Amino acid sequence: MRDDSIQSKTIEWLRFCCIGAVVLLHAVGDPLEGKEIISWQYGAYDTVRILFSEGLCRVAVPIFFLISGYLFFVKLEEWRTDIWADKLKRRVKTLLIPYVLWNLLSVVFAFAKLYLRFFLIGGDAPDLPAWYHDSIGGLHLFWDSYQGLYPHNCPLWFIRDLMVFVILAPVVFYYVKKTGIIGLAILYLAFVTNIWLNVPGFSAEGLFYFSLGAYLSIHRIDFTEVCRKYLAIAACLAVPLLLVMVFTYGNHQDVWGYARRCFTLFGATATIGTVARLFQNGKIRVHPLLSKSSFLVYAAHGSIVLPFMQFVLGSVLPYNQFWLIIKYFSVALLTVALLVACYWLLSRCMPKTLSVLTGGR
Repeated sequence: MRDDSIQSKTIEWLRFCCIGAVVLLHAVGDPLEGKEIISWQYGAYDTVRILFSEGLCRVAVPIFFLISGYLFFVKLEEWRTDIWADKLKRRVKTLLIPYVLWNLLSVVFAFAKLYLRFFLIGGDAPDLPAWYHDSIGGLHLFWDSYQGLYPHNCPLWFIRDLMVFVILAPVVFYYVKKTGIIGLAILYLAFVTNIWLNVPGFSAEGLFYFSLGAYLSIHRIDFTEVCRKYLAIAACLAVPLLLVMVFTYGNHQDVWGYARRCFTLFGATATIGTVARLFQNGKIRVHPLLSKSSFLVYAAHGSIVLPFMQFVLGSVLPYNQFWLIIKYFSVALLTVALLVACYWLLSRCMPKTLSVLTGGR
């Protein structure tokens, strides 16, 4: 049975918390002295950044896919093409239009940064970046211009994949309806073993968690209740996997990959269960501004605000273990704070523009 009150509050809180985790994941700077492995002789900074950016924060995207799949299949316990078509139409506003706009803004910002440096510093005129030559016609900018895997606004790969999955919703519906737990286990095994098509827009991680959310929604299972029930077990399994991830990152990358993919399931379960239990016990509340501003923080941080904050703090803070840790967390915190403030300001001065940029959220 669904406890809609606890569930809705948990979803609202998780949206903002997971966006914060995504920002922190991307806030990681260069490894100290070029090291990419945990080694106590190189100090605390690499340990901290790997623990968070390459460990704990990795649960954010799976949680988003899970929630997206769950919410998309509400009222689709039995398949109805008209409801699916109506949901697709709404996703044009909430997903497609913001996706295109934020990628365009990312491109504009990249050119502005390139030529601003030229006008301020002088020298030879800058060459056009490689992604421009590889994106004639613009298609790659919106799909796989960065490393052949991500759109130009890199964090938006989640929206790209999500749009693919909502289009494929009929296939997902009948797959989870006919195969049940066994079908989900097959998808999870494909995800963990990384035996999958290397096709941008069709990630194994996204498909598994979107399908898991769909299964829970179709069968009217409250995922927050499930996560509360298995919180202790999930946490006991997540902690050793996290430790394996921390000590193998950059040194045994294959092991880290397997551990990470296993960790996401147990880590996400523990995270959702913890938040749901806190709401159940009345320990936390949701501030509407934080939840509403989540999409703006997500869309604007990667290509626009975060690099600026890294440059500013990197210019004023000393380069040593202590201050690198301070910078790491401060960059993420200031990025989130600035964008929440921007959301508040835009909601009062330019609400229609904000609505378009955030898909009406």
